[in-house]
Amino acid sequence: MQKNIKTKKTKSPKITDDIKVFSLGGLGVVGMNMYVVECGDEIIVMDAGILFADDSTPGVNYIIPDFTYLQENENRIVGLFIIKNPKTISKENEVSSSYWSDLFYGFRPSVVKENSRLYLALVSLGCYSVAIQVFFPYLLVYLQYVVIPDNTANGANLLSTSTIIVAVAAIAFLVAGIVLLLKIANKSKGKGLVIGVVLMTIGLFVLSTTTNIKGVLIGIAPTAIAYIVLGILFNASVKDFIPEGKAGLFQGIRMIFTVLIPMVLGPALGDMACRSSMITYINEYGVETIVPAKSMFLYAAIVSVLTLIPLFFLSKKGFKVEEE
Repeated sequence: MQKNIKTKKTKSPKITDDIKVFSLGGLGVVGMNMYVVECGDEIIVMDAGILFADDSTPGVNYIIPDFTYLQENENRIVGLFIIKNPKTISKENEVSSSYWSDLFYGFRPSVVKENSRLYLALVSLGCYSVAIQVFFPYLLVYLQYVVIPDNTANGANLLSTSTIIVAVAAIAFLVAGIVLLLKIANKSKGKGLVIGVVLMTIGLFVLSTTTNIKGVLIGIAPTAIAYIVLGILFNASVKDFIPEGKAGLFQGIRMIFTVLIPMVLGPALGDMACRSSMITYINEYGVETIVPAKSMFLYAAIVSVLTLIPLFFLSKKGFKVEEE
């Protein structure tokens, strides 16, 4: 006996509906791919890629497509298709597809030994990042509650003629220093890194000795030069030393040295230094908080000096990719 089976009819797009195909990312770059096919009231998403940042985007770890359009039209999305890239590397160089093997790849002793310059660069970058995080989270509060009050006490003029002259000179030194240090690094990356670390150490030491606005400006100039240039050079070195085709396998270990350790150790050292201050203020949450002390710059300078240790061994091995 034949049964009548009712099937649910799905509404197909009308032949007159306009079909739109556009990209939300990935055009002109390798990575960050995302394409949208829109027909009538329905949206199909093709791929959802990610782009790893490089030295041209300091402070950024990952770059993703702009999801704004999809968020605004989430009820219209009917499907997502992930595009699998074909294998392009030879079998003998193929990376293991095991999740756990890939996860701990960067911690293998054999990998560390084989890529010693990469790990020396990561340790150097980590020391530099810790030094920055010792004082950076407290910098604005320090300027607001320490430097400005100390320089406006008893009706003193913060923007005196001499202060303006020192500020202009500091800005000129900052711009010239960045240009000159980048030129030096272009000829010898190792020399540029060493000079940058020395500049940062000197600037931090000056900042640890005074709250006078002129002294602060003098200390900020070399510190800012080093902050900008060292960030570029260290990240470029790490990128150069990562084996071709294995960037994803080293992202975890890279995040540990550039984010996890600096974000934990740096503020902890800064907090330790700031506890020497006996002044408190009420923050925006109504909590009484200790005002940062200038000794935090001395702690940062000490960490900055430690950067020279891995940098010394890295310079001995050389920075040219062909050397290894």
